[in-house]
Amino acid sequence: MRMTVSFAAMTAACGLLSACGGASAGGNANAPTPADAAGGGGDALVGGWTEADACKTLDQGVVAAVAGQAVTKAETKMNHQADGDDPVSRSQCHYLLADGRTVILSTRVEMPVDNTDGPAKFEAQEKSMNMVPEAVAGVGRGAYWTPGDMPHLDFWLGKHQTAFFQFKGDASTITLKKGDEAWAKDLAIKLSHKIGG
Repeated sequence: MRMTVSFAAMTAACGLLSACGGASAGGNANAPTPADAAGGGGDALVGGWTEADACKTLDQGVVAAVAGQAVTKAETKMNHQADGDDPVSRSQCHYLLADGRTVILSTRVEMPVDNTDGPAKFEAQEKSMNMVPEAVAGVGRGAYWTPGDMPHLDFWLGKHQTAFFQFKGDASTITLKKGDEAWAKDLAIKLSHKIGG
């Protein structure tokens, strides 16, 4: 089983904090223009992100609406605001679905680093490890789907933002069950559009 390399590896270590909410379930009122998503939005964050709180960036009501089932719990598992020692803001939110599966959103904001070449670097890194990520059109400045027992969608927005959706199975297993990968990919793409992807 392959765990996450790249962005997920950078966001794996986390502490359990309180449940969280955020924007209205109707979606994101600050959706980016095509130029923003392509990197034309300057240094401003696109997609209405809350830098250090993934649960506020993507409200659990939105996840429930897109997934077609209730979210019984949304928990922030990491929440770091950029500071003098660490210029990267990062956060992770776990959404527990009614059927027991978990959707994980990780967000990362690097200021003033310009990560315009992030997609190309990611693809090169994956290929160096003999992995073949699948390019996904129509999501942010670039997006890749990596299949497996714990599949994930990595994508990039503007000049400074990276996001990552990963999925876990129910309480009986940490991995998704056979046949769930197509569901996970479809859900990840739809959710990415809710935060600017």
